[in-house]
Amino acid sequence: KGEYSYVVFHSPRSRETIALVDNRESEPLQMKQERVASALGDANVTLYGADDCPWTQRQKRELGESFRYIKYVNCKDDPGACHRAGVTQYPTWLVGRKVEKGLRLLDELAEMVEGQKDMHNLDRDEHEDDEAGIE
Repeated sequence: KGEYSYVVFHSPRSRETIALVDNRESEPLQMKQERVASALGDANVTLYGADDCPWTQRQKRELGESFRYIKYVNCKDDPGACHRAGVTQYPTWLVGRKVEKGLRLLDELAEMVEGQKDMHNLDRDEHEDDEAGIE
C-alpha cells in the first residue's frame, strides 16, 4: 500500500539513538501525479508556458509522465492564445476563469483542482436552487 518514512538520530555525546517513524499511508508519487493530472484534465484546466522556459519545464516535470492529461499551450507557437488568456509570465494556469501565475507544486495543483470542483458544485447547487425557485 503506502510507504513508511523514518528518521534515526544518534547522539555521539549521550550515546542515545532515537527513531521517528511516520506510519501514515502515503500515495506513491506516480499514482499521485496520475490522479492530479487526470483531475486537472477533467476540469479543463489549461497550462500556458514556453518549451524553452526552465520554469515551464519544471512545471511539466512536477506532473511527470502524467503531463499528457494536461491541456498545454506553448506561447511561442500560439502567442495570440496566450495574449487572449492574459498570460504575462510562465507558467500560468487557467482554472475556470481564474488565472494562477507561477510554478505550482503537486500538492498545490491538487488543491487547485479541488477548489475548482468545489466552485463547480457550488455553481451547480445555485443553478439547481434557481430552477427550483429557491432564493
